[in-house]
Amino acid sequence: MRKKGFTLIELVISIAIITIIFAVSISLSKMNSRIYNDIRYESLLYEIEDIISYSKAYCKNNNTSGEIQIDNKLNEISFSQNDDKKIKKVTLPKDINLIVKNEILNIGSNGHIKNGLCISVEDKYHECYDITIRVGVDLVTIKKK
Repeated sequence: MRKKGFTLIELVISIAIITIIFAVSISLSKMNSRIYNDIRYESLLYEIEDIISYSKAYCKNNNTSGEIQIDNKLNEISFSQNDDKKIKKVTLPKDINLIVKNEILNIGSNGHIKNGLCISVEDKYHECYDITIRVGVDLVTIKKK
């Protein structure tokens, strides 16, 4: 006579397989989330680098002076001509912080920055990056702390 149903060993093996699949999917989900945040964070860093390079090129090509304003309360970096016409700005999300006091970088009509600065940016995982802006030359570097 055959009984219908599963044996205890079959049930234990099935639960073990489901547990392994669940554990792997959870760890892959966390890894995927971390990779997504890293990509988003790095793209924001390059947007900051881009606004600095764009500002220098704009001033040089239009033979005008301008300024890059760093506002840590609004969490944004903007470029404007000296007549306060905002040309470009980057607003950072709430989970990314600018660790620098409010600063203004002056750019001459030749496209050179008159005062250097180091901007520190921190993400929600407390990883910090330094964006170093050198005086005069067209060099902006990003370095992880």
